[in-house]
Amino acid sequence: MALVPGTTEWEDIHVRLGNFAPRPLDPSGNDIQQTVDECADDELEKIRAKRLEELKRNAVKEREVDTGGKIKDIARQEFVTEVNESSKMSVVVVHLANLHDAMSRRLDESLSFLAKTRRTVKFVRGFYQDLIIGFPALRLPAVVVYFDGKCVKQLIGKEVWTKRIIVSPTLVWEALGINKIDQDEQENDSYSDASDDERTRFTRRVRKDVGREITERLDRREQSSRVDDDKSDDDENEKEYANLTLQNAFRA
Repeated sequence: MALVPGTTEWEDIHVRLGNFAPRPLDPSGNDIQQTVDECADDELEKIRAKRLEELKRNAVKEREVDTGGKIKDIARQEFVTEVNESSKMSVVVVHLANLHDAMSRRLDESLSFLAKTRRTVKFVRGFYQDLIIGFPALRLPAVVVYFDGKCVKQLIGKEVWTKRIIVSPTLVWEALGINKIDQDEQENDSYSDASDDERTRFTRRVRKDVGREITERLDRREQSSRVDDDKSDDDENEKEYANLTLQNAFRA
């Protein structure tokens, strides 16, 4: 009988003689559980560190960008500072406004609502002919989006700002195309709800992966043992066949 589970007596003899290196012992159940717990702790620590970094970054951005939840009125001489420079810290939405125009005024109401709820995005407005000299009134409503110091989107005219869109802050937000910021906020909300359930799911997944690896290792070892056993049987058969041949030769 083999001294080590998963090995053959033939292999044990060669290990004692120093011909073979001993096979490493399989980890115990406690070792596996400890490894799983350590993996889970490391992964959750990375998640917490990433979440903390995002919270700090958003807090800094809100302090630098926040206009009190309102659209900030700017003049042409403030454009570089309030738009170009500020867009290096966050997205800046610029409303080329004419509050005497009904559609422009209704769009401004939706943007005002977004300014209260999207605090990491800066919303500003200015009289359209002051911000851009010669801008035609027929092209209103008009909004431009700046990021990283340059204009990344122009949303101009009634073809873009239909009556259905301008009355809905949700549709206005979608039209602005700042989906990445919206996605980040949703991920932040999901991270804030992280609990022991997340740890349990992750631990179960790691335990399953470790268990599968051990099972595959044992299967390979068992298959190897079968090959060794089959080889031993073949050697014995060859010896018996040789003995019978010699006996028959002597009889002859």
